[in-house]
Amino acid sequence: MFTLFFLLFYALPLAAADVDVLFPEKQVNSMIDLAFETKSVRYTSFATQFNFCQQKPTHPDCTDSYENKQRKYKSAKANHDVLKQVYHRHMTSLLMPEVAYPELVSSLQLLAYLEAGPDADILFDDTLNAVNEWLVMHDFPKTDDVYFLHSLMIEAEAMHQNLRDEEA
Repeated sequence: MFTLFFLLFYALPLAAADVDVLFPEKQVNSMIDLAFETKSVRYTSFATQFNFCQQKPTHPDCTDSYENKQRKYKSAKANHDVLKQVYHRHMTSLLMPEVAYPELVSSLQLLAYLEAGPDADILFDDTLNAVNEWLVMHDFPKTDDVYFLHSLMIEAEAMHQNLRDEEA
């Protein structure tokens, strides 16, 4: 029993240290700032549309355009909020859930780290290689596992890229 306690006691700080190496504070904070910027721009766009539609509720821009801006703001807000929450010591070691895989692939395709299109046959190894490419480009160490924080940061950049594409 003492041996088990001893191993667990000393393994936990080591795991936390490994997480610190995988997720350097400066780089993660940079991605959180990017997610915040996207959220702020999306909020301004949605709030402007909201105020306009309060005054002219029957205007054609108060249906699909309004709902689209609302959806994009809520997505950006959710990404920023979850990114901040996961970046706590207790949650950074979470592996990416399987349900997040399609969104990760979509984000990597948007950012041109993976081939896009209906003929793209993407295997997990291709996705892991693309994640590692993204990590290296953003001064993170490579990984053998895709953590939830990785997928959130990649999604944050993809959302920001979408925003830039819309503004162009």
